[in-house]
Amino acid sequence: MPFRARPRWRSDWICFAGIWLFALCLRFPIAALPLERDEGEYAYVARRWLQGNLPYRDSFDQKPPAVHVMYVLIESLCGTTPAAIHWGAQIY
Repeated sequence: MPFRARPRWRSDWICFAGIWLFALCLRFPIAALPLERDEGEYAYVARRWLQGNLPYRDSFDQKPPAVHVMYVLIESLCGTTPAAIHWGAQIY
């Protein structure tokens, strides 16, 4: 009877899911804390962008635009409270 190896991708995904769930459990008690300095800056630029202003023209930030795009997506999908932003960032 030949040896049949178990597919490695399955165990990799199970391991990844376990680590991700553990990280969610660690985030749970601190999710509602106020945004820290950089997070607040990203959220401010994203919120202004959602209101129709343009980043780097109406609100300046030295960070790359991909950060603001992610925060626009997070605020659009999850909400604008600190807890919603933290959970959206954690899921991302």
